[in-house]
Amino acid sequence: MSIWATRLILTAWPLVVLAIIAFRVLGVQFQVPLLVVALAVLIASVGILLLLIGQVRGGLSGDLPMSNVAAVIYFVVGLVLVAPALQSFTRSLKVPPIHDVSTDADNPPVFVETPRLRAAHENSLELSAEVISMQRTAYGDLAGVEIALTVPEATAKAAALAESMGWQITTRDDAAGHLEAVATTRLMGFKDDVVFRIQPTDAGSKLDMRSASRVGLSDIGANADRIRAFVAAYQADVK
Repeated sequence: MSIWATRLILTAWPLVVLAIIAFRVLGVQFQVPLLVVALAVLIASVGILLLLIGQVRGGLSGDLPMSNVAAVIYFVVGLVLVAPALQSFTRSLKVPPIHDVSTDADNPPVFVETPRLRAAHENSLELSAEVISMQRTAYGDLAGVEIALTVPEATAKAAALAESMGWQITTRDDAAGHLEAVATTRLMGFKDDVVFRIQPTDAGSKLDMRSASRVGLSDIGANADRIRAFVAAYQADVK
């Protein structure tokens, strides 16, 4: 049993690596790599279960199939793969199945250049009333940022911060207060598009932003997290 446990755990990791290569390097559409990752997580989970059963049975009979140190190592190797997947699944049950989020649900910023960067099979940037309603309910805390800077100054500062966060600027117009960028996830390399709208106010300007995933029905809250992180950093930067 323990032999099968270790084999399963060690088999899962090459599958994940192949899935990442298929998506990031070979350009395979995301459904297949995600299916492979899901299979790898399942395999690793079975391996962990068999490992625990083997160690418990061995401990009760006085004949451990492998040392506790080795068992812990294999357990951790499998858990590193399974835990994030379990966390993502748990979170997906708590957030709405949407992939487009804005600080202004009533009048979200509009992507101008981004549509030409998206392939035909990728998500549409059209927002339905249902999606907007789910966003209001789940992400009511998201709001624009009012700052005592001119529109060009606020836009330039937003661009600098976006670049410091590793985002690629695709469109920038400081005078118009318009900025578009691409944020790429670290592991799988999923690309999410971000647009900023900076408008003049009596006290300076107001920044609104919108983040939308190119693929997938649900972003598991990633776009809202991205907006929160940027807004917090932006507010701290302009103080």
